[in-house]
Amino acid sequence: MKTILVLTDFSAAALSAATYVAELSRDLKAERIVLYHSSNLDNPEMVMLTDVVVLVPKTDSVMEQEIYRKLEDLKSQVQAIAGDNIVIETVTNALPLLSGIKEILNQENVDLVAAALSGAGTAGKNSVGKQTASLIKNRNFPLLVIPSNSNYRRINISVLACDLRDIVNTLPADHITSFINETGSKLLVVNVERGESLGAAGYLKEEMALHKLLDGLKPEFHYLNDGDAIKAIIEFAEIRNANLIIAVPKARGFLENLFHESASKKIAINTPLPLLLFHKRPASANAS
Repeated sequence: MKTILVLTDFSAAALSAATYVAELSRDLKAERIVLYHSSNLDNPEMVMLTDVVVLVPKTDSVMEQEIYRKLEDLKSQVQAIAGDNIVIETVTNALPLLSGIKEILNQENVDLVAAALSGAGTAGKNSVGKQTASLIKNRNFPLLVIPSNSNYRRINISVLACDLRDIVNTLPADHITSFINETGSKLLVVNVERGESLGAAGYLKEEMALHKLLDGLKPEFHYLNDGDAIKAIIEFAEIRNANLIIAVPKARGFLENLFHESASKKIAINTPLPLLLFHKRPASANAS
């Protein structure tokens, strides 16, 4: 991953996320980090990274200068951590956040978008609000979601939360393979689907397809029998001292619960592990 786009609203959670990415960039051998802030707070399409919004009048040049100053300060902090070999750039505009991200992605070769959760809630735990949930649901780009209490550790072990339904058409094996190779991490594939809805033959077919897609990475395959998939994934990741959870949101299946607002809160509160979300492959992209 050569270029990482980091979203910031200058909150403490966003600063923590930018710091995490700065450290991650060294291990990924990234070449560039782009820090992006959207100043559009009035458009109903706007999705902020946190639930606490400080209005910034777009016509106030003093406030515009303040945004540039904050971006430059953040740039300096990120540069100090990432090192001189990584180029740090800043972008700000008045577009709604999702539109701004799409414009940057159309103009730049961005490999990963990184965002913070909405910050610390009660008792210092993470909380996830509607804005963050909306960002997760409305993205079609690789997204790294970073809890504010995530202390960076080199990614040596990655857990892929896997839904076996239509695995060939939905699992972005190329993205996953690239990321695992870049980090050099051990891949643990976890499936919590018990197979009732697929039937024995369907389950076996999907299982064989999964192995074919990922066997080149020499992963460990684990099949858990637990009614609470989210709880099972978190507990498994923690027991195995994983550094990251990878998932692919789908329209249905056990992973859909991971991206409901209430479920996202459970994930955020119960684990400091970052979530790397890859979008599903187009339905026509069948494996050979």
